[in-house]
Amino acid sequence: TKKFFKEVSKSQRQYAGVIVFAFQNNMQHPFLKQGDIIVSYNGKLIKNYEELKNVYRIYDQGDIEFLRLINDEFKVLKNKIEKIDIVGFLDLTE
Repeated sequence: TKKFFKEVSKSQRQYAGVIVFAFQNNMQHPFLKQGDIIVSYNGKLIKNYEELKNVYRIYDQGDIEFLRLINDEFKVLKNKIEKIDIVGFLDLTE
């Protein structure tokens, strides 16, 4: 998350998102990994975990956009949401 906040401080990235930190019973998720940062759901910017929960209650299926650190660079990835209920999230805090 240091890299994320460094990019935010340089205005290279918007301060929004929730970080994936765990999975229920150590289950494997179809595409999310620990450390991924979810930034939007069905095109709506996700600023914190509460927003993600509220949007997911309304639309339990949809497109999710997330960041993954690969070779010290964030890559923007997209997928259809699956099994979000097994994922543990945290708000991004510096």
